[in-house]
Amino acid sequence: MPYVVVAYDTPSNARRTRLRERLKGALFHSQESVFEGSIRGRDVRRLHSALRSTVSKKEDRLALFLLCRSCAAQTERLAGSDPASLPLVLVVGEGR
Repeated sequence: MPYVVVAYDTPSNARRTRLRERLKGALFHSQESVFEGSIRGRDVRRLHSALRSTVSKKEDRLALFLLCRSCAAQTERLAGSDPASLPLVLVVGEGR
């Protein structure tokens, strides 16, 4: 499973809320506009599609970083919680 980090910024409160709602069902909320965690490849594709349909290409900024297991293991945390140490949460969504 890839390790995913999503960081975003938007001037729109409505889009910010929609982004947060879509992300919190799949990833750990690690900072104001940053989510991260391990998810399955097909879920990465679903998340990518959901995020793409939410953001404004003109006004917003969103970066989705995919890290392989080896790269994620080399991540150094200088402060804050390590999402890997948190309990596993399974998210069940509608299938397509």
